[in-house]
Amino acid sequence: MTFAVGIAFQFPLVLVLLIRIGILSVE
Repeated sequence: MTFAVGIAFQFPLVLVLLIRIGILSVE
C-alpha cells in the first residue's frame, strides 16, 4: 500500500513538471 501511495503522490508532481517543461519549450 505504501508503494502505491508514493506513486499516487509523485504522479501529479511529475505531471506538473512535464507540463511546465512543455510550456517553456513551446514559448
